[in-house]
Amino acid sequence: MRIIDSTASRQFVDKPAAPLRPETTLQRDAWALVGWLGIVFAVLSFADIGLGLYPLAFGNSEWEFGMISGILNGFAIPTMALYLLLGSLIARGNRIGARIMASLMGVIVMVLVVLGLLYATAIPLALKSVSNNAAIDLGMKKAILKAGILLVGYLALYVFGAVRGWRSVRAN
Repeated sequence: MRIIDSTASRQFVDKPAAPLRPETTLQRDAWALVGWLGIVFAVLSFADIGLGLYPLAFGNSEWEFGMISGILNGFAIPTMALYLLLGSLIARGNRIGARIMASLMGVIVMVLVVLGLLYATAIPLALKSVSNNAAIDLGMKKAILKAGILLVGYLALYVFGAVRGWRSVRAN
């Protein structure tokens, strides 16, 4: 950091930076534990989502609507898991791991965009199928609104995580 010297010449002088604290073994172990927790949560939650997709029925609008709603409803834990893992990798200075996580988050953004488009194609049919019953129609509209909010939120989180993970690699 440069500061102005108090002499009359007004020259810029380099001020020595404060020495960085060395990372202790306990801190490194704690970040590794956070990373392992993220891995376990990711495996379990993605397995749960994967089992919810079986049996596949692409082309069936009712199945697509329910499947995407289910994925969005259950996506909080996988998101938290990937952020735990990304935070652990950044804190431990693992550049390759942080790049892999940033790339994975970028892929998830693309998958979420595709799912959002697929969901948008199923909305008119879903609304038409419940238009005869006002109570169910209201519930359907609330479910669609919730899915939209979740989709936008997850997209924002994954874009932020991908950018942050990628930038952390350059900062070190």
